[in-house]
Amino acid sequence: RTLSALSTGDLIFVRPPLNPDTPLDNAILDVGNATIDWLRAHGVKVPSAETSTHVALAWRNESDGGALSFIEATPPAVRLTSAEQFVRRNAGAEL
Repeated sequence: RTLSALSTGDLIFVRPPLNPDTPLDNAILDVGNATIDWLRAHGVKVPSAETSTHVALAWRNESDGGALSFIEATPPAVRLTSAEQFVRRNAGAEL
């Protein structure tokens, strides 16, 4: 699905390339895999084993021609981020 197809309320998951040889990325992957294992052990159907590092909510400003932004929680607060800024900050990640 492309960004142009997103509607208000759609969730977007950010999956940057993770290197299991680095301590931080390995920890992220370990937590993601443990979460997926726990969900499956409790009867939740998990369609893939992909680990996301961030999630945001799409919002289209109808009074601005449907301009796309994302509502996301990034320190220090929940903020509205333009699609341009969001994509630039997550360059190289699968969205």
